[in-house]
Amino acid sequence: MALITRIILIFINMSFVLCVRKYCVRMDYTSFKCNYIPTDIPNGVSSVRLWNFKGPNLNFTINNTFFRTYNWKKVKKLELSYNVSEPFSHFNFTSACFVGLHSLEELHMHILPWIIMNSNVFLGLEKLSLLDLDSCKRFPLTDLIPCLNGMTKLPRLQHLILSKLNSLWDPIDIDTRFTNALKDKNISSLDLSSTVISNINFTALSLDMNKLKILNISHSSISNTILIFTTKLKQLNIDSFDASFSTLFRFIPSASLVNITKNISDLPRWNFFLAPKVVNYSNIFLGIGYIRIINSTIIVDKPVQWQSREIILSKNHLKYLDIKILSDTYTFDMITRFDLAENELEFLHPSLTASVPNIEKLDLSKNQLFKMVQGHKLLFSQLLLSLRHLKRINLSSNDLSTIPTKMFIKSHNLQFIDLSWNQMEQVTFTLSHLEKLKVLLLQNNKIKDFDVLSMRNIDSVIANISYMTHNKLSVYLEYNPLSCSKCETEAFINWLLSTKYVIIPLSHLACSDDNGSFRAIDQVTYKYVQGICRRRIIIISTSAAIGVMVLVALVTIVAVYRYRKKVQRKANRIELINKLHNGEGQYEFVVFLSYSNDEVFVKDYLYRNLDENLKQMTRIDRDLICTSDTHVDGGHRVIGENGQCIERCSALIAVVSENYLIDPNCCLDLDSAGISQTPIVIFTNEATGEALFTQRTLKPFRKRPRVTWKIENNQYKMNTTFEDLYLLLLDIIANSD
Repeated sequence: MALITRIILIFINMSFVLCVRKYCVRMDYTSFKCNYIPTDIPNGVSSVRLWNFKGPNLNFTINNTFFRTYNWKKVKKLELSYNVSEPFSHFNFTSACFVGLHSLEELHMHILPWIIMNSNVFLGLEKLSLLDLDSCKRFPLTDLIPCLNGMTKLPRLQHLILSKLNSLWDPIDIDTRFTNALKDKNISSLDLSSTVISNINFTALSLDMNKLKILNISHSSISNTILIFTTKLKQLNIDSFDASFSTLFRFIPSASLVNITKNISDLPRWNFFLAPKVVNYSNIFLGIGYIRIINSTIIVDKPVQWQSREIILSKNHLKYLDIKILSDTYTFDMITRFDLAENELEFLHPSLTASVPNIEKLDLSKNQLFKMVQGHKLLFSQLLLSLRHLKRINLSSNDLSTIPTKMFIKSHNLQFIDLSWNQMEQVTFTLSHLEKLKVLLLQNNKIKDFDVLSMRNIDSVIANISYMTHNKLSVYLEYNPLSCSKCETEAFINWLLSTKYVIIPLSHLACSDDNGSFRAIDQVTYKYVQGICRRRIIIISTSAAIGVMVLVALVTIVAVYRYRKKVQRKANRIELINKLHNGEGQYEFVVFLSYSNDEVFVKDYLYRNLDENLKQMTRIDRDLICTSDTHVDGGHRVIGENGQCIERCSALIAVVSENYLIDPNCCLDLDSAGISQTPIVIFTNEATGEALFTQRTLKPFRKRPRVTWKIENNQYKMNTTFEDLYLLLLDIIANSD
């Protein structure tokens, strides 16, 4: 069934080819494209592309009868492309089939069907420097090696591209047979990307291909690596090694390394794989979940033999790098670029960055460094302190809501800062010392507007630069939720429009107004915000005026009320004094003085002074104080007579003392006053506390006006004057009426 299906597919492909007529087209003066191999080409053509050129035949043979004219001799670039999948057809390249291409420098062959090559196929290509066999997916490397082996074959070959070679069939071996075939050639670049490799012998590559400068094994599946250290092999002496997305290293699904200590001398493979000037090890750990290195140490105990200038370690799930580099003498000062992007990195110890002091480009983008800021803010602020040569820093996509104030304080050579795709609202970090800063990226943050500090920090970059340098800082704020809905944004909008030395592209900036609509940031929007401010001033002024008017009205009402109360109180006092002058009923006496018989304070001080003041102020000559000693028969406390006396009094003064509290007759005075609703004023010694009061006397003591007295320097003193006491008595009597 499978065979029948393949035959049908071949028939369909052949039918398609038969239906396509032959044609050639001149792309430009030097480029020519055909769907067959023409006998001759136009004059002046140096680049020819032959696309799906096989025709209806199942197999196609290219021999030395092709490419024989004078114009073919001038061609420098030839591409043979056939992307129709025909698994039962093949291309046959005979001996010296390209011999007529005397000037050919580049040969590109992208052929899907099977390829059969004579070992002398490339004879005559004396000037060929690039051989590209990309996507020759049915061409075994073992068939190619004899075609390359020998000094007369491709003597000037420098660039060899074998990407996807034989990828639909067997894996290839990069072994000594391969390197020996290229040993006598000056191969400077070798591309083995997207290839299935069973074995790769790095020792043979390094020793036999000593002119190799660029090696690309990216996206390749590698089953086994061979690395044998000899006296001749110390390191991989190439300029660029790209192993990204390859299976060069294999790890378990997750790895946590805790409390590990290693000497640099114990890691010889590091010296080998970090010897190229540029190494790209992005996503090289197959099937790994994450790598966490915690509380570990690397001791640099010998001079480092690394030659790498640029190290790319992105997309390797390096989640936690708590590694301390200990060295008294040696640093990795050859490294100028370090890329740790897209690792979900949560922690990076400052000791790591301090060990590479000459870094110019540092990429920490697309990580989770906000967790380091939350848990280890001080260590995060120290990440760049040792990088005095740093020119570019990328911290984008880290969910950072803030940057420490002195984050860039030592990086005087910074030219480019990328803080886009974070959660920042303000520029809180110092920039005044960054005289070389040219670009600050702040796109896709949470910036609504800049406060005074943020605008000052950005302006400070050019404030310290001589006007003769004409240096300007470009700040990019696209895709931020900028606001122009409040008066507080007026200064920010004005700054965006008027700042002189900071370049802020406004063409893609928009702000949301108080209606939720978006506005371009221009003078019209600035005037709109000013209008908001004016409305706010009017509202505030109107509110203030209304508030003042209400306040004046309230003050006036209170003043009138107090004045009327004062007038009423004065009238009530005059009316009360008139009633006292008449002396009828409860107005015969001003007060009934209730006290214990042994109270010296009453006899020696209160009675005499109170009597004199009452007579003086009321201008009444009769007794105005009723006491049980002078106005009750026999001076004895009799309930009926005391009560009758209290009924003839306008108020009662209870002189409360310890003896008073335990005298039942005194308590009867309070009860009589309560029954007759006579106002009560309490006199107490400061030494008398509420704890001494009985349940019976506690209530009137707490609710009634109270005057306290004490003995000081053998003299009685009250907390008020007799004049104020007189007015107090008049007011409480008038109010009770």
